[in-house]
Amino acid sequence: MSFEVRTYQVLITPLVARDTYGTTTDVTKDVDITDFVKRNGVGSIKSGVDNNDYEIGTFLFSDLKLKVLNPFGKFNDQNDPRSMFQYTRDLAKIDIKLFSQDTTSTTNFSGIINEEATRQNFLKGEVEFKVLSLGSILRKTKVSGGVVSTGVTFSSAIKTILNQTDITRVVNYDVSKISVDYDGTIDNGSYFDNKVAKDALDDLLLASNSVLFIDETGTFVVKNRTDNDGDILRLYGPHDLDGRQNIVDIKSYNTGFHRIFNSIKINNTLIEDNDLITEMGMRRKTIDLEFVTDVNTETDIANRILSEFKAPKVEMSVVVATETARTAKLYDLVSIKSPLRATPYTGSYLPVFDLAVFDTDVFPYESGAIDLHETTAFKIIGFKENPAKFTTEIKLRQRGLGFDDGYYSDTEGVFDVGRFDSAVFK
Repeated sequence: MSFEVRTYQVLITPLVARDTYGTTTDVTKDVDITDFVKRNGVGSIKSGVDNNDYEIGTFLFSDLKLKVLNPFGKFNDQNDPRSMFQYTRDLAKIDIKLFSQDTTSTTNFSGIINEEATRQNFLKGEVEFKVLSLGSILRKTKVSGGVVSTGVTFSSAIKTILNQTDITRVVNYDVSKISVDYDGTIDNGSYFDNKVAKDALDDLLLASNSVLFIDETGTFVVKNRTDNDGDILRLYGPHDLDGRQNIVDIKSYNTGFHRIFNSIKINNTLIEDNDLITEMGMRRKTIDLEFVTDVNTETDIANRILSEFKAPKVEMSVVVATETARTAKLYDLVSIKSPLRATPYTGSYLPVFDLAVFDTDVFPYESGAIDLHETTAFKIIGFKENPAKFTTEIKLRQRGLGFDDGYYSDTEGVFDVGRFDSAVFK
């Protein structure tokens, strides 16, 4: 059964003390403020990894703007006795849930108010909140001196930085969800003294060839860029033979040359793929990591990054109904079948497929720019949700590391059986 999206619900939980969210009798958790949200007052929700062209992303970060009506001062700061914010407006938690016709809900965004970017219009009685993802707490937390020691591994340092009270009061921490792709050793722990936690983690994630995001349970996850096991999200274009279209639009299709790096320099250590440089031209990425001085570690880091980004991988964005993407997660697999449009010769009978005889039977004209076949394997690297239109733009990158490993095998269950592969008559 398919469900039609009905509405979004906006919930807020204020702080009532420095480390305590909404536990007093007059300020409870998950206060429903949906009735105060302006029409189209929930801005686009954008999140992703490796979303900037020519860059290697490591950290999933999202934010949105939330506009609410404030005729009675309910959303003023803590200095107004009418305000629901007893302690501070900064860091209050916001949850945005998507409801379907069957009344089930999923949390599509969890974040915290950024007081620095909050703006009020007194004449209109409105407040515009800038709501940052829960992970933005890392921008407000520092790494104390001596917390990261010389000689510890990258993963150990990441765990130590994430498992701080100032951070875990906002985001859950589970040591079993922290796993890096390459676990090198830190040669200079003092490099991290008094750094902003976000900056320290960016360096460690880049060195370990890993990414950080927050899962649906509100818990930190650190992992490599490998796609997730599980069901494959199957998407279909407008000319699918069986009329299964669930793609609204396909945007920004490219061959992946913007994210090729075939020459990696870590400090003074240079690792290159000369064959690919000859074929595609040199694309160098220079990275300074002051906490690493061992040449072997530098070489290992360079080799991991080179392996990850040396080959071009197709990238694109597909727009679907938010309901279609409702359970999709970062690094889930996606298959796309968007065939060309086929039309018969003018005035002739319909063309013949399958057992047609060459130079005897009539074949169709095919029109359209690109034939996307379900054999190409994509993984999700980003989302952009539009609450006003109930649509979500999913950013995709072809999976794999080399030139020939970005495709599904015949055992992965994405192939149609007994149907035409490439076209539909129109």
